[in-house]
Parts: sequence; structure tokens; C-alpha cells
Amino acid sequence: MIHIIDADKKCFEKAIEKKRVICFGLGKHLERFIELNPEVEIMGIADNYKHRDMQYLKVNKQNIPIWPPEELEKHIDKDSAVVITSLRLQEIADQLDAMESMDGKLCFIEASIDGYKEIDIEQQNQLREQIKRLESRTEESILRENYGLRNRQEHQKRYQIWEYIKKNDTAGSKAREDVRDIAGSIGYQVLKVHCSVGQKGSSLGICSDQLIRNEWLHHFNFMEENSFLLIQGPIGTRLPKGLILQKKKEKNIHIIYVVHDVELLRKIGYDEIRDEEFEAINEISNRLIVHNESMKKFYVDCGVKKEKLISLQVFDYLSTTGMANKSFEKSIIIAGNLSLDKSRYLKELKELASIKVHLYGVNFSEEIIKDADNIYYHGSVPSNIIPEKFSKGFGLVWDGDRIDTCSGNTGTYLRYNNPHKLSLYLSAGLPVIIWDEAAEKPFVMENQVGFAVHSLYEIEEKLNNLTEKEYFNFVKHAEHMAKKLKAGEYTKQAIKIAEELL
Repeated sequence: MIHIIDADKKCFEKAIEKKRVICFGLGKHLERFIELNPEVEIMGIADNYKHRDMQYLKVNKQNIPIWPPEELEKHIDKDSAVVITSLRLQEIADQLDAMESMDGKLCFIEASIDGYKEIDIEQQNQLREQIKRLESRTEESILRENYGLRNRQEHQKRYQIWEYIKKNDTAGSKAREDVRDIAGSIGYQVLKVHCSVGQKGSSLGICSDQLIRNEWLHHFNFMEENSFLLIQGPIGTRLPKGLILQKKKEKNIHIIYVVHDVELLRKIGYDEIRDEEFEAINEISNRLIVHNESMKKFYVDCGVKKEKLISLQVFDYLSTTGMANKSFEKSIIIAGNLSLDKSRYLKELKELASIKVHLYGVNFSEEIIKDADNIYYHGSVPSNIIPEKFSKGFGLVWDGDRIDTCSGNTGTYLRYNNPHKLSLYLSAGLPVIIWDEAAEKPFVMENQVGFAVHSLYEIEEKLNNLTEKEYFNFVKHAEHMAKKLKAGEYTKQAIKIAEELL
């Protein structure tokens, strides 16, 4: 394990006295490091991708060699120190940890040394938290983070592929992180892979594909025969399908695939690559955990055998925050991505003049509240904190172009998917209002956690006829559901069913 140091410039200069500095990461962050530390002599640069096209970087009339990461070990010795000149901190730390010659070596982070005053306070805080987590790691904490300790102790043959995801304020990565953590709690050890970069067939793409292929090969060599392997998708890597099928057959690996989105249905970022991925996943997977019965039917219509499919019912939402005490207010809450490109219906909310609308999320536009007296924007709140903010009204599960029905790609997608915002609302014990053609309408109605409408114009009458007693009955059932979602019960059950069928 490398020894990461959170150092300011003065401490860094003192620590590297008589040390040979190697940088990991070729790009704008390396340029910043060179600009702010002109006195530091760099003996070499490691990079995952650009070493194919560049052998040297010219700095102050000196040609600094560029190496692939595996070459780094040849140049590391007791007098070496590494500076991570990239914001892919966790990925690079994991790579360096895996190198025996790096064990105990000093490793600095360029973003920590210069303080990154150019970015806003919130981003600085997020970066500082990540650096502190890396600095405070121990061998045991790394094992626990990757769920390797439990797997070692109990000799379980359970593994999961984890692709590095960039942190942000939306819930876009939370669903995947929750599945990772829930699977980890029942013994699925994390095996990490990079996401693909560059166009397929380009020099950068070829380099990226080779890196990812090597990672998959390493992981398969690590797995025992008859192991379970969990994959989440859509994936950010171009799958080495041939290698996976070969190793799966050789070792009798049972692959369980958790579907987060179906781009063929969602039609966002859908292209030939996604089409190939869809077919490849159906071919390599023994079991697919899909959202609900509507999505299951879609897969069957696409030629997937019904017995391969397991319905999740609803996404879990891990959270340690408490639930706010609810008050009876005839209002709606909308949380998530507030981009008008994605959800044009937001521009029409002012037409629901008698209904209070509370908005939380990123990509907010002032156009939404222009000339509106009924809409209140509460900012962007991190996904692990936001549930405790919901103290009144109903969470709205809606999307698309219009308020009279769900339309457009994102709107009609509700006929098939489990919206993560549904899980967010319910984890807060907040009852919901959902489109009456949504795939999750039966789930909402059967569990008595809200009601359905075909048009948002119907909400006013529904709320006017709603009694306080009826509202708190919805709250009671939503809070009961919250306990299940926060414990990961639906994901655990789906994985258990998949294992039993294999």
C-alpha cells in the first residue's frame, strides 16, 4: 500500500528533498504542477493512455520519459516519491497499491499541494474529503472498502465488477454505489476496472481497451471456479466479450447482471456501441435483475428467456439519516436533475398556481420560476442528506415534456423503469404521486404509499379531497417502506433468488 501524504507546498518541498519525483497523470494537472513547482525535477511520467503516442514530454529543454504504469515499477526505488497529477485519485491510488515495489512509498497529490483555489468552495470541500480518506487508509480499511475481508474470512466465491464513477451532487451514481454496498454486505468482493476512453479503434481507444482487457483477465485469474460474478450496467467499458465467455466457460463462472437503465428504451446516448453491449450482456449473463414486470416483458420480447429474468420491484436507497417529522401540506416535491433539456414539463409548473411546488436539484434554470408564485427552489443537496429535508407534501414521480401526461423519451421511459427518485422519496418516508401509466404504479398502489394521476392538472382536486388522516396513512406506509429500502432488502432478495436459480 502506498503512503499518501496530504501536504501543502512547504511540507512537500521538505519531504522530497533528495527524492526522485515521478508523476502519474499526463494532462492539464501535470502542466499546473510544473508551472507552480518549477524547481522540482521530474524524472519520469506514468500515464494509462498517452504513452502510446508520446515517448517524451519536453519541459525546460529536458525530455522527460513517459511510461505505461507497468513500467513504473522498473524505476521505483527507496529514493522515489510519486505525485498524482490527475483528479482520478482513487483509480490511480488503487493501481499504485497493486504494485509491490510501491509498498510504503511516499505519494503526494497535486490538487492537495496547490490547494486548487480556482474551483468553488463546494468542489474544494469534496476534493479535500477524498484526499483525507485516501490519506487515512489502512490495509484493513482497503479490504473492508472492497469487501475483501469478509470474503477472505468466510471463503465465499462472490465477486462484483466495479467501475470507477465520478462523484457529483446528483443521484446518478448513488443507485450503483448502493448495489455495490448491498452486494458487499452479503460477501461480494469488489474487483475494479477502468471506464473506456477514446473512440473504438482509435489509438487512445485501443490503449484503453487493452488496459481494460488486462484488468478483466487479472480478475478472472483471481476468481475461483464456480464463483458468482455480479456486474452492473449500462457499463462504461467496452466489454471484452470473447475473453469473458472464454473464462466464464473455463471456470464455470455464474454471471448476475443488474440493469440500471436500458438505453434502447431510454434513448439517451443510444448508439451502435450500446446496441452491441445490450446483445453482449444478454449473451454473457446467466441471470438479469431487471426493474419490474414491464421491463421483464420487454426483455422477453427481445428474445431473452423468461427464466433468466428477475424483477427487482424497486431500487433500494441506503441512508443513515433519520426521517423528518411530516406535516400535512397540500404540496409536491420534485428532486433530481432539473435540466429543462431533460424535463421540459418543469416550465409548465407555474400553471398549477394553487399547488406549492418545492424543487431540489442540479441544473436549475431561473426560467422555471419566472412569473411563478407557487414554485420554491431549495438548492442542490447531496444524495445522502436530502431525505431528511422532505417534511411535507408528496414526492412527484413524473418526467417528459408536458404536465398533462408523461411524453417524450424520458416521459415514456416511466412505462418501463424504476425511477430512483421514487426510492429517494420513500426512503424519507414521503408518500408519492406517480403517473398512472408508469411501470411502478402497481407498486405504489399495492403498498399504499401514494396515488396516481394521468395529468398534473388532476392533483389540485385530489389534494383538495384529501384528509389529514388519509395523508398520514400514506406516511405510515411510506415510513414502513423506508426501513426496507434503507436496509437494502429488495436488492438482497433479488441477488438471493438469482443465486438459488443458478
